[in-house]
Amino acid sequence: MTSRVSVPAVFRPFIIGKGGSKIQELQQKTLTNIKVPPNDAVDTEASEYADEAMIDVVIEGDSEGCAKAAELIAQIVKERVWCHYYHDHRECSC
Repeated sequence: MTSRVSVPAVFRPFIIGKGGSKIQELQQKTLTNIKVPPNDAVDTEASEYADEAMIDVVIEGDSEGCAKAAELIAQIVKERVWCHYYHDHRECSC
């Protein structure tokens, strides 16, 4: 099974993690293969503001693993969105 999760491109680094650590952790936990498009695949000109650019994260695996991976990715984005707006800046130690 293959599924896609659209996420804001600005959160791409948090899904991948330092040296790929977060994406590897997600793949191990969910027994899936997760593909995040490279930076150059983001069409920032498509939106008026670069923060609005979206990417499709591709998840491959069984239905249960794909659902769990999508849930964990959504959780990462939710935590980062909260951190960004709560602290009113992009870089924080949350």
